[in-house]
Amino acid sequence: MRLYFLATLLALTLVSTAQTDKASFDSVRSLLTARKAVDALPYLKKVMASSDEELKQQASVFVSENWTSVNGGIALSGKTKEFATIAINYLNATFPGKSQLSARDQYTIGMIHWALAYSGVSASLQKSLSYLSAAMKQGYPNAAYYMAQAATMLKQQQPAVPWNDVFDLYIRASLERKSPEPLLELADRNLHEYTTTFGKQDPTVKDTARQVFLTCLETVKNVMPDSFYLAVDRYWGQAMTFDQQDDQVIGLLDYFLRATQHTDAPGFRKGLAWHYLYRYFFDNNGSKAPEARAPIMDTIRTIYGRNDAGLLPVISAFLLRARPNTLGRALSIRSNWLASFKPVTVTDRQSFFQAAASTEQNFIPFMALNQPVSDYTSAVDRGFRRRLDNLLDIAADKEIFSAQIAAVIRYGASLNKDLLKKLASMPGFANDAQMKYNLADFAALEAYVELMVENHVPLDLESLPSLFSGWTGTERKNYNPQYLDMFVEALDKMVRQRRNLQSLGNATGKSMDFNDYEAAQKIIAKLKAVKK
Repeated sequence: MRLYFLATLLALTLVSTAQTDKASFDSVRSLLTARKAVDALPYLKKVMASSDEELKQQASVFVSENWTSVNGGIALSGKTKEFATIAINYLNATFPGKSQLSARDQYTIGMIHWALAYSGVSASLQKSLSYLSAAMKQGYPNAAYYMAQAATMLKQQQPAVPWNDVFDLYIRASLERKSPEPLLELADRNLHEYTTTFGKQDPTVKDTARQVFLTCLETVKNVMPDSFYLAVDRYWGQAMTFDQQDDQVIGLLDYFLRATQHTDAPGFRKGLAWHYLYRYFFDNNGSKAPEARAPIMDTIRTIYGRNDAGLLPVISAFLLRARPNTLGRALSIRSNWLASFKPVTVTDRQSFFQAAASTEQNFIPFMALNQPVSDYTSAVDRGFRRRLDNLLDIAADKEIFSAQIAAVIRYGASLNKDLLKKLASMPGFANDAQMKYNLADFAALEAYVELMVENHVPLDLESLPSLFSGWTGTERKNYNPQYLDMFVEALDKMVRQRRNLQSLGNATGKSMDFNDYEAAQKIIAKLKAVKK
Protein backbone atom coordinates (compact mmCIF):
# COMPACT_ATOMS: atom_id res chain seq x y z
CA MET A 1 0.00 0.00 0.00
CA ARG A 2 2.86 2.33 0.87
CA LEU A 3 4.56 1.60 -2.47
CA TYR A 4 1.32 2.31 -4.33
CA PHE A 5 0.97 5.63 -2.50
CA LEU A 6 4.55 6.63 -3.36
CA ALA A 7 4.07 5.67 -7.00
CA THR A 8 0.87 7.73 -7.19
CA LEU A 9 2.58 10.69 -5.52
CA LEU A 10 5.49 10.45 -7.98
CA ALA A 11 3.10 10.33 -10.94
CA LEU A 12 1.23 13.38 -9.70
CA THR A 13 4.50 15.21 -9.15
CA LEU A 14 5.63 14.46 -12.70
CA VAL A 15 2.30 15.66 -14.11
CA SER A 16 2.49 18.83 -12.04
CA THR A 17 6.06 19.48 -13.19
CA ALA A 18 5.13 18.94 -16.83
CA GLN A 19 2.22 21.35 -16.48
CA THR A 20 4.50 23.93 -14.87
CA ASP A 21 7.07 23.58 -17.65
CA LYS A 22 4.35 23.92 -20.30
CA ALA A 23 3.01 27.02 -18.57
CA SER A 24 6.52 28.51 -18.58
CA PHE A 25 6.83 27.84 -22.31
CA ASP A 26 3.43 29.44 -22.92
CA SER A 27 4.68 32.50 -21.03
CA VAL A 28 7.82 32.61 -23.18
CA ARG A 29 5.70 32.57 -26.34
CA SER A 30 3.24 35.21 -25.21
CA LEU A 31 5.90 37.57 -23.82
CA LEU A 32 8.19 37.33 -26.84
CA THR A 33 5.22 37.83 -29.16
CA ALA A 34 4.48 40.99 -27.17
CA ARG A 35 8.16 42.04 -27.56
CA LYS A 36 8.81 41.70 -23.83
CA ALA A 37 12.08 39.79 -24.11
CA VAL A 38 13.41 40.75 -20.70
CA ASP A 39 10.27 39.46 -18.98
CA ALA A 40 10.46 36.22 -20.97
CA LEU A 41 14.00 35.34 -19.81
CA PRO A 42 13.13 33.82 -16.38
CA TYR A 43 10.47 31.59 -17.94
CA LEU A 44 12.85 30.50 -20.70
CA LYS A 45 15.45 29.54 -18.10
CA LYS A 46 12.85 27.37 -16.33
CA VAL A 47 11.99 25.59 -19.56
CA MET A 48 15.62 24.96 -20.49
CA ALA A 49 16.37 23.65 -16.99
CA SER A 50 13.59 21.06 -17.24
CA SER A 51 13.97 17.43 -18.29
CA ASP A 52 11.42 17.76 -21.10
CA GLU A 53 13.60 17.51 -24.23
CA GLU A 54 10.64 18.02 -26.59
CA LEU A 55 9.66 21.25 -24.87
CA LYS A 56 13.25 22.51 -24.85
CA GLN A 57 13.55 21.97 -28.58
CA GLN A 58 10.25 23.72 -29.22
CA ALA A 59 11.41 26.63 -27.09
CA SER A 60 14.78 26.84 -28.85
CA VAL A 61 13.15 26.99 -32.26
CA PHE A 62 10.51 29.52 -31.23
CA VAL A 63 13.07 31.79 -29.59
CA SER A 64 15.34 31.65 -32.66
CA GLU A 65 12.49 32.41 -35.05
CA ASN A 66 11.31 35.31 -32.91
CA TRP A 67 14.86 36.59 -32.50
CA THR A 68 15.32 36.96 -36.26
CA SER A 69 11.86 38.28 -37.14
CA VAL A 70 11.13 41.90 -38.01
CA ASN A 71 8.80 42.18 -35.02
CA GLY A 72 11.05 40.29 -32.60
CA GLY A 73 12.22 42.09 -29.48
CA ILE A 74 15.28 40.06 -28.49
CA ALA A 75 17.82 41.87 -30.70
CA LEU A 76 16.99 45.24 -29.09
CA SER A 77 16.39 43.96 -25.56
CA GLY A 78 19.92 44.44 -24.27
CA LYS A 79 19.85 40.79 -23.19
CA THR A 80 21.15 39.09 -26.33
CA LYS A 81 24.17 37.68 -24.45
CA GLU A 82 21.90 35.89 -21.99
CA PHE A 83 19.72 34.50 -24.79
CA ALA A 84 22.87 33.47 -26.67
CA THR A 85 24.29 31.70 -23.62
CA ILE A 86 21.08 29.71 -23.17
CA ALA A 87 21.09 28.75 -26.87
CA ILE A 88 24.76 27.71 -26.93
CA ASN A 89 24.41 25.69 -23.74
CA TYR A 90 21.44 23.86 -25.24
CA LEU A 91 23.38 23.14 -28.44
CA ASN A 92 26.39 21.77 -26.57
CA ALA A 93 24.29 19.64 -24.22
CA THR A 94 21.92 18.15 -26.81
CA PHE A 95 23.36 17.42 -30.23
CA PRO A 96 27.05 16.38 -30.01
CA GLY A 97 26.12 12.92 -28.74
CA LYS A 98 23.51 12.20 -31.42
CA SER A 99 24.59 9.61 -33.99
CA GLN A 100 22.11 10.86 -36.59
CA LEU A 101 20.42 14.23 -36.91
CA SER A 102 16.82 14.39 -38.10
CA ALA A 103 15.56 17.17 -40.37
CA ARG A 104 14.07 18.81 -37.31
CA ASP A 105 17.43 18.63 -35.52
CA GLN A 106 19.14 20.18 -38.53
CA TYR A 107 16.58 22.96 -38.58
CA THR A 108 16.94 23.59 -34.83
CA ILE A 109 20.73 23.82 -35.00
CA GLY A 110 20.55 25.98 -38.13
CA MET A 111 18.06 28.38 -36.54
CA ILE A 112 20.12 28.79 -33.37
CA HIS A 113 23.20 29.59 -35.45
CA TRP A 114 21.15 31.96 -37.62
CA ALA A 115 19.95 33.79 -34.49
CA LEU A 116 23.55 34.11 -33.32
CA ALA A 117 24.70 35.32 -36.75
CA TYR A 118 21.79 37.77 -36.79
CA SER A 119 23.22 39.32 -33.63
CA GLY A 120 26.75 39.55 -34.97
CA VAL A 121 28.40 36.17 -34.33
CA SER A 122 30.07 35.91 -37.74
CA ALA A 123 31.30 32.33 -37.25
CA SER A 124 27.69 31.14 -37.01
CA LEU A 125 26.61 32.33 -40.45
CA GLN A 126 28.16 29.51 -42.48
CA LYS A 127 26.99 26.97 -39.89
CA SER A 128 23.43 28.24 -40.14
CA LEU A 129 23.52 27.95 -43.94
CA SER A 130 24.91 24.43 -43.77
CA TYR A 131 22.36 23.07 -41.33
CA LEU A 132 19.40 24.94 -42.84
CA SER A 133 20.39 23.65 -46.27
CA ALA A 134 20.35 20.08 -44.94
CA ALA A 135 16.91 20.64 -43.40
CA MET A 136 15.62 22.26 -46.60
CA LYS A 137 16.77 19.32 -48.74
CA GLN A 138 14.67 17.08 -46.52
CA GLY A 139 11.67 19.35 -47.03
CA TYR A 140 11.53 20.75 -43.51
CA PRO A 141 9.00 23.64 -43.26
CA ASN A 142 10.43 27.18 -43.09
CA ALA A 143 14.02 26.04 -43.71
CA ALA A 144 14.07 27.73 -47.14
CA TYR A 145 12.68 30.97 -45.70
CA TYR A 146 15.33 31.35 -43.00
CA MET A 147 18.08 30.10 -45.29
CA ALA A 148 17.09 32.88 -47.71
CA GLN A 149 17.54 35.42 -44.92
CA ALA A 150 20.93 33.98 -44.01
CA ALA A 151 21.95 33.95 -47.68
CA THR A 152 21.05 37.65 -47.91
CA MET A 153 23.45 38.39 -45.08
CA LEU A 154 26.13 36.30 -46.80
CA LYS A 155 25.53 38.29 -50.02
CA GLN A 156 26.09 41.52 -48.10
CA GLN A 157 29.38 40.20 -46.73
CA GLN A 158 30.50 38.48 -49.94
CA PRO A 159 29.31 40.43 -53.01
CA ALA A 160 30.50 37.64 -55.32
CA VAL A 161 27.57 35.46 -54.22
CA PRO A 162 25.17 35.44 -57.21
CA TRP A 163 21.86 37.25 -56.68
CA ASN A 164 20.13 34.47 -58.59
CA ASP A 165 21.02 32.00 -55.83
CA VAL A 166 19.42 34.31 -53.29
CA PHE A 167 16.33 34.84 -55.45
CA ASP A 168 15.90 31.08 -55.87
CA LEU A 169 15.69 30.68 -52.10
CA TYR A 170 13.10 33.44 -51.75
CA ILE A 171 11.06 31.99 -54.59
CA ARG A 172 11.11 28.58 -52.93
CA ALA A 173 10.12 30.11 -49.60
CA SER A 174 7.22 32.00 -51.21
CA LEU A 175 5.97 28.91 -52.99
CA GLU A 176 6.21 26.82 -49.81
CA ARG A 177 4.25 29.43 -47.88
CA LYS A 178 1.87 30.04 -50.80
CA SER A 179 2.42 33.72 -50.22
CA PRO A 180 4.52 36.46 -51.86
CA GLU A 181 5.55 37.66 -48.41
CA PRO A 182 9.15 36.31 -48.45
CA LEU A 183 9.85 37.94 -51.83
CA LEU A 184 8.22 41.17 -50.68
CA GLU A 185 10.34 41.19 -47.52
CA LEU A 186 13.44 41.12 -49.74
CA ALA A 187 11.89 43.91 -51.80
CA ASP A 188 11.23 45.88 -48.59
CA ARG A 189 14.86 45.72 -47.51
CA ASN A 190 16.12 46.90 -50.87
CA LEU A 191 13.48 49.59 -51.16
CA HIS A 192 14.67 50.94 -47.81
CA GLU A 193 18.25 50.84 -49.09
CA TYR A 194 17.19 52.63 -52.26
CA THR A 195 15.32 55.43 -50.50
CA THR A 196 17.93 56.05 -47.76
CA THR A 197 21.27 55.94 -49.62
CA PHE A 198 21.60 59.64 -50.38
CA GLY A 199 25.13 60.88 -49.84
CA LYS A 200 26.79 57.48 -50.01
CA GLN A 201 30.03 57.38 -51.99
CA ASP A 202 29.25 54.30 -54.06
CA PRO A 203 26.34 54.99 -56.47
CA THR A 204 26.09 51.30 -57.32
CA VAL A 205 24.56 50.62 -53.87
CA LYS A 206 21.44 52.59 -54.76
CA ASP A 207 21.33 51.17 -58.29
CA THR A 208 21.62 47.59 -57.03
CA ALA A 209 18.89 48.10 -54.44
CA ARG A 210 16.62 49.52 -57.12
CA GLN A 211 17.25 46.59 -59.44
CA VAL A 212 16.68 44.00 -56.72
CA PHE A 213 13.39 45.68 -55.78
CA LEU A 214 12.21 45.65 -59.40
CA THR A 215 13.32 42.04 -59.83
CA CYS A 216 11.28 41.05 -56.77
CA LEU A 217 8.18 42.63 -58.31
CA GLU A 218 8.86 40.91 -61.62
CA THR A 219 9.30 37.59 -59.84
CA VAL A 220 6.02 37.95 -57.95
CA LYS A 221 4.29 38.86 -61.21
CA ASN A 222 5.67 35.79 -63.00
CA VAL A 223 5.74 33.18 -60.22
CA MET A 224 2.68 34.20 -58.18
CA PRO A 225 0.64 36.38 -60.54
CA ASP A 226 -2.57 36.09 -58.51
CA SER A 227 -0.78 37.86 -55.65
CA PHE A 228 0.67 40.72 -57.65
CA TYR A 229 -2.02 43.17 -56.51
CA LEU A 230 -0.80 42.63 -52.94
CA ALA A 231 2.59 44.03 -53.94
CA VAL A 232 0.99 47.11 -55.50
CA ASP A 233 -1.12 47.68 -52.39
CA ARG A 234 1.89 47.16 -50.12
CA TYR A 235 4.06 49.79 -51.77
CA TRP A 236 1.37 52.40 -52.24
CA GLY A 237 0.60 51.83 -48.57
CA GLN A 238 4.25 52.32 -47.66
CA ALA A 239 4.44 55.44 -49.82
CA MET A 240 1.50 56.86 -47.87
CA THR A 241 2.63 55.86 -44.39
CA PHE A 242 3.17 59.50 -43.43
CA ASP A 243 1.34 62.72 -44.25
CA GLN A 244 3.98 63.50 -46.89
CA GLN A 245 3.60 61.06 -49.77
CA ASP A 246 6.82 59.29 -50.83
CA ASP A 247 6.97 59.81 -54.58
CA GLN A 248 10.21 57.82 -54.92
CA VAL A 249 8.30 54.63 -54.17
CA ILE A 250 5.41 55.49 -56.45
CA GLY A 251 7.87 56.43 -59.16
CA LEU A 252 9.38 52.94 -58.98
CA LEU A 253 5.92 51.39 -59.34
CA ASP A 254 5.20 53.66 -62.31
CA TYR A 255 8.46 52.63 -63.96
CA PHE A 256 7.89 48.94 -63.32
CA LEU A 257 4.37 48.93 -64.73
CA ARG A 258 5.54 50.76 -67.84
CA ALA A 259 8.56 48.49 -68.38
CA THR A 260 7.15 45.06 -67.54
CA GLN A 261 5.25 42.95 -70.03
CA HIS A 262 1.55 43.13 -69.30
CA THR A 263 -0.32 39.83 -69.00
CA ASP A 264 -3.94 38.69 -68.79
CA ALA A 265 -3.37 37.01 -65.41
CA PRO A 266 -6.24 38.18 -63.14
CA GLY A 267 -3.85 39.08 -60.32
CA PHE A 268 -1.67 41.24 -62.56
CA ARG A 269 -4.66 42.97 -64.09
CA LYS A 270 -6.04 43.59 -60.62
CA GLY A 271 -2.70 45.00 -59.47
CA LEU A 272 -2.54 47.29 -62.50
CA ALA A 273 -6.07 48.51 -61.77
CA TRP A 274 -5.23 49.09 -58.09
CA HIS A 275 -2.26 51.23 -59.08
CA TYR A 276 -4.53 53.52 -61.05
CA LEU A 277 -7.22 53.40 -58.37
CA TYR A 278 -4.70 54.77 -55.86
CA ARG A 279 -4.00 57.50 -58.40
CA TYR A 280 -7.72 58.16 -58.89
CA PHE A 281 -8.74 58.31 -55.25
CA PHE A 282 -5.78 59.11 -53.03
CA ASP A 283 -2.69 60.42 -54.87
CA ASN A 284 -1.63 63.50 -52.86
CA ASN A 285 0.11 65.11 -55.81
CA GLY A 286 -2.39 64.45 -58.57
CA SER A 287 -5.26 66.73 -59.49
CA LYS A 288 -8.59 65.64 -58.03
CA ALA A 289 -10.69 67.79 -60.35
CA PRO A 290 -13.34 65.77 -62.23
CA GLU A 291 -11.66 66.45 -65.58
CA ALA A 292 -8.38 64.99 -64.22
CA ARG A 293 -10.02 61.95 -62.65
CA ALA A 294 -12.09 60.99 -65.70
CA PRO A 295 -9.15 59.77 -67.87
CA ILE A 296 -7.83 57.64 -65.00
CA MET A 297 -11.18 55.90 -64.57
CA ASP A 298 -11.33 55.42 -68.33
CA THR A 299 -7.93 53.68 -68.18
CA ILE A 300 -9.15 51.44 -65.36
CA ARG A 301 -12.26 50.46 -67.29
CA THR A 302 -10.12 49.72 -70.35
CA ILE A 303 -7.94 47.37 -68.29
CA TYR A 304 -11.09 45.32 -67.61
CA GLY A 305 -12.34 45.48 -71.18
CA ARG A 306 -15.16 47.80 -70.08
CA ASN A 307 -16.73 44.89 -68.26
CA ASP A 308 -18.25 46.99 -65.49
CA ALA A 309 -19.84 44.01 -63.73
CA GLY A 310 -16.37 42.49 -63.46
CA LEU A 311 -14.68 45.75 -62.45
CA LEU A 312 -17.04 46.91 -59.69
CA PRO A 313 -16.05 44.08 -57.30
CA VAL A 314 -12.39 45.03 -57.88
CA ILE A 315 -13.06 48.66 -56.96
CA SER A 316 -15.13 47.59 -53.94
CA ALA A 317 -12.36 45.33 -52.65
CA PHE A 318 -9.81 48.08 -53.22
CA LEU A 319 -11.78 50.69 -51.28
CA LEU A 320 -12.24 48.36 -48.33
CA ARG A 321 -8.54 47.42 -48.19
CA ALA A 322 -6.57 50.47 -49.39
CA ARG A 323 -4.35 52.25 -46.88
CA PRO A 324 -4.14 55.93 -47.87
CA ASN A 325 -2.76 58.63 -45.62
CA THR A 326 -5.13 61.13 -44.05
CA LEU A 327 -4.75 63.64 -46.85
CA GLY A 328 -5.52 60.90 -49.37
CA ARG A 329 -8.76 60.12 -47.54
CA ALA A 330 -9.70 63.78 -47.61
CA LEU A 331 -8.98 64.03 -51.34
CA SER A 332 -11.21 61.03 -52.05
CA ILE A 333 -14.35 62.75 -50.75
CA ARG A 334 -15.15 64.36 -54.12
CA SER A 335 -14.37 61.22 -56.15
CA ASN A 336 -17.92 60.64 -57.48
CA TRP A 337 -16.64 57.32 -58.87
CA LEU A 338 -19.96 55.51 -59.07
CA ALA A 339 -21.28 58.05 -61.57
CA SER A 340 -18.99 56.40 -64.15
CA PHE A 341 -21.11 53.24 -64.10
CA LYS A 342 -24.63 52.35 -65.11
CA PRO A 343 -26.62 50.26 -62.61
CA VAL A 344 -25.81 46.55 -62.85
CA THR A 345 -26.33 43.43 -60.76
CA VAL A 346 -23.21 43.07 -58.61
CA THR A 347 -21.72 39.76 -57.56
CA ASP A 348 -20.63 40.76 -54.05
CA ARG A 349 -23.39 42.95 -52.69
CA GLN A 350 -21.94 43.25 -49.21
CA SER A 351 -18.60 44.65 -50.41
CA PHE A 352 -20.08 46.84 -53.12
CA PHE A 353 -22.67 48.59 -50.97
CA GLN A 354 -20.28 48.97 -48.04
CA ALA A 355 -17.67 50.52 -50.34
CA ALA A 356 -20.23 52.85 -51.92
CA ALA A 357 -21.60 53.95 -48.54
CA SER A 358 -18.08 54.62 -47.25
CA THR A 359 -17.26 56.98 -50.15
CA GLU A 360 -20.30 59.31 -50.43
CA GLN A 361 -21.74 57.52 -53.47
CA ASN A 362 -25.41 57.51 -54.44
CA PHE A 363 -25.97 53.76 -54.73
CA ILE A 364 -29.79 54.01 -54.77
CA PRO A 365 -30.04 53.43 -58.58
CA PHE A 366 -28.27 50.08 -58.06
CA MET A 367 -30.75 48.84 -55.45
CA ALA A 368 -33.48 47.87 -57.91
CA LEU A 369 -31.17 45.37 -59.63
CA ASN A 370 -29.83 44.01 -56.34
CA GLN A 371 -32.73 42.66 -54.32
CA PRO A 372 -33.53 41.96 -51.57
CA VAL A 373 -32.16 45.03 -49.82
CA SER A 374 -31.98 43.06 -46.57
CA ASP A 375 -28.94 41.27 -47.99
CA TYR A 376 -26.81 44.36 -47.54
CA THR A 377 -28.44 46.78 -45.08
CA SER A 378 -25.83 45.87 -42.46
CA ALA A 379 -23.05 46.43 -45.03
CA VAL A 380 -24.43 49.89 -45.80
CA ASP A 381 -24.38 50.71 -42.11
CA ARG A 382 -20.74 49.54 -41.83
CA GLY A 383 -19.89 51.77 -44.78
CA PHE A 384 -21.43 54.85 -43.20
CA ARG A 385 -19.75 54.14 -39.85
CA ARG A 386 -16.42 53.69 -41.61
CA ARG A 387 -16.80 57.05 -43.33
CA LEU A 388 -17.77 58.77 -40.09
CA ASP A 389 -14.59 57.52 -38.47
CA ASN A 390 -12.55 58.56 -41.53
CA LEU A 391 -13.96 62.08 -41.45
CA LEU A 392 -13.23 62.37 -37.75
CA ASP A 393 -9.64 61.20 -38.34
CA ILE A 394 -9.23 63.88 -41.00
CA ALA A 395 -10.63 66.54 -38.66
CA ALA A 396 -8.25 65.42 -35.90
CA ASP A 397 -5.09 65.48 -38.07
CA LYS A 398 -3.41 68.76 -37.17
CA GLU A 399 -0.73 68.32 -39.84
CA ILE A 400 -3.14 68.69 -42.75
CA PHE A 401 -6.18 70.36 -41.19
CA SER A 402 -7.17 73.72 -42.66
CA ALA A 403 -10.26 75.68 -43.59
CA GLN A 404 -10.14 74.03 -47.01
CA ILE A 405 -10.03 70.52 -45.51
CA ALA A 406 -12.83 71.51 -43.12
CA ALA A 407 -14.96 72.50 -46.10
CA VAL A 408 -14.26 69.12 -47.70
CA ILE A 409 -15.32 67.30 -44.51
CA ARG A 410 -18.52 69.31 -44.30
CA TYR A 411 -19.19 68.58 -47.95
CA GLY A 412 -18.76 64.85 -47.35
CA ALA A 413 -20.98 64.92 -44.28
CA SER A 414 -23.63 66.85 -46.22
CA LEU A 415 -23.61 64.31 -49.07
CA ASN A 416 -24.09 61.48 -46.59
CA LYS A 417 -26.91 63.31 -44.83
CA ASP A 418 -28.74 63.81 -48.13
CA LEU A 419 -28.34 60.15 -49.05
CA LEU A 420 -29.53 58.98 -45.63
CA LYS A 421 -32.60 61.19 -45.83
CA LYS A 422 -33.50 59.57 -49.18
CA LEU A 423 -32.91 56.09 -47.77
CA ALA A 424 -35.20 56.85 -44.83
CA SER A 425 -38.24 56.58 -47.12
CA MET A 426 -37.15 53.47 -49.00
CA PRO A 427 -38.11 49.84 -48.28
CA GLY A 428 -35.45 48.05 -46.31
CA PHE A 429 -34.12 51.24 -44.75
CA ALA A 430 -37.23 53.05 -43.52
CA ASN A 431 -37.32 53.18 -39.71
CA ASP A 432 -33.94 51.44 -39.50
CA ALA A 433 -32.37 52.53 -36.21
CA GLN A 434 -28.81 52.35 -37.53
CA MET A 435 -29.66 54.71 -40.38
CA LYS A 436 -31.17 57.16 -37.88
CA TYR A 437 -27.97 57.00 -35.83
CA ASN A 438 -25.84 57.59 -38.91
CA LEU A 439 -27.87 60.63 -39.98
CA ALA A 440 -27.63 62.14 -36.49
CA ASP A 441 -23.89 61.53 -36.32
CA PHE A 442 -23.13 63.05 -39.73
CA ALA A 443 -25.16 66.11 -38.75
CA ALA A 444 -23.33 66.39 -35.43
CA LEU A 445 -19.93 65.99 -37.09
CA GLU A 446 -20.73 68.61 -39.72
CA ALA A 447 -21.89 71.02 -37.01
CA TYR A 448 -18.78 70.30 -34.92
CA VAL A 449 -16.38 71.05 -37.78
CA GLU A 450 -18.22 74.27 -38.60
CA LEU A 451 -18.11 75.33 -34.97
CA MET A 452 -14.47 74.47 -34.33
CA VAL A 453 -12.90 75.61 -37.59
CA GLU A 454 -15.04 78.49 -38.76
CA ASN A 455 -15.74 79.54 -35.17
CA HIS A 456 -19.42 80.15 -35.63
CA VAL A 457 -22.58 78.35 -34.62
CA PRO A 458 -24.21 76.34 -37.45
CA LEU A 459 -27.19 78.14 -38.98
CA ASP A 460 -29.30 74.97 -38.72
CA LEU A 461 -28.63 74.64 -35.00
CA GLU A 462 -32.32 74.66 -34.08
CA SER A 463 -33.04 71.80 -36.50
CA LEU A 464 -30.60 69.40 -34.85
CA PRO A 465 -32.93 68.29 -32.04
CA SER A 466 -35.59 67.43 -34.64
CA LEU A 467 -33.37 64.62 -35.94
CA PHE A 468 -34.09 62.74 -32.73
CA SER A 469 -37.85 63.28 -32.71
CA GLY A 470 -39.85 60.12 -33.24
CA TRP A 471 -37.11 57.89 -31.85
CA THR A 472 -38.38 55.12 -29.64
CA GLY A 473 -37.17 54.71 -26.09
CA THR A 474 -35.13 51.69 -27.16
CA GLU A 475 -33.49 53.64 -30.00
CA ARG A 476 -32.51 56.41 -27.62
CA LYS A 477 -31.17 53.91 -25.11
CA ASN A 478 -29.05 52.10 -27.70
CA TYR A 479 -27.66 55.25 -29.31
CA ASN A 480 -23.96 55.98 -28.77
CA PRO A 481 -23.79 59.80 -28.72
CA GLN A 482 -20.05 60.06 -29.39
CA TYR A 483 -20.37 62.62 -32.17
CA LEU A 484 -23.27 64.45 -30.59
CA ASP A 485 -21.44 64.76 -27.25
CA MET A 486 -18.38 66.13 -29.04
CA PHE A 487 -20.44 68.86 -30.66
CA VAL A 488 -22.51 69.68 -27.58
CA GLU A 489 -19.40 70.01 -25.42
CA ALA A 490 -17.84 72.48 -27.88
CA LEU A 491 -21.09 74.44 -28.24
CA ASP A 492 -21.63 74.53 -24.49
CA LYS A 493 -18.13 75.94 -24.03
CA MET A 494 -18.77 78.67 -26.60
CA VAL A 495 -22.05 79.63 -24.96
CA ARG A 496 -20.61 79.68 -21.44
CA GLN A 497 -17.69 81.84 -22.59
CA ARG A 498 -20.11 84.18 -24.36
CA ARG A 499 -18.15 84.01 -27.62
CA ASN A 500 -19.25 85.01 -31.11
CA LEU A 501 -22.49 86.81 -30.41
CA GLN A 502 -23.33 87.42 -34.04
CA SER A 503 -23.16 83.79 -35.18
CA LEU A 504 -25.18 82.70 -32.18
CA GLY A 505 -27.79 85.32 -32.97
CA ASN A 506 -27.95 84.23 -36.60
CA ALA A 507 -28.34 80.59 -35.60
CA THR A 508 -31.06 81.20 -33.04
CA GLY A 509 -32.91 83.96 -34.84
CA LYS A 510 -32.46 86.29 -31.91
CA SER A 511 -30.91 89.69 -31.49
CA MET A 512 -27.39 89.88 -30.11
CA ASP A 513 -28.28 89.94 -26.43
CA PHE A 514 -28.55 87.48 -23.55
CA ASN A 515 -31.60 85.82 -25.12
CA ASP A 516 -29.27 84.31 -27.71
CA TYR A 517 -27.62 82.34 -24.96
CA GLU A 518 -30.92 81.33 -23.44
CA ALA A 519 -32.06 79.98 -26.81
CA ALA A 520 -28.77 78.16 -27.30
CA GLN A 521 -28.91 76.67 -23.82
CA LYS A 522 -32.39 75.33 -24.51
CA ILE A 523 -31.12 73.63 -27.66
CA ILE A 524 -28.16 72.20 -25.74
CA ALA A 525 -30.54 70.85 -23.12
CA LYS A 526 -32.62 69.15 -25.82
CA LEU A 527 -29.52 67.56 -27.32
CA LYS A 528 -28.28 66.40 -23.95
CA ALA A 529 -31.68 64.83 -23.30
CA VAL A 530 -31.40 62.48 -26.27
CA LYS A 531 -30.04 59.67 -24.09
CA LYS A 532 -32.39 60.29 -21.20
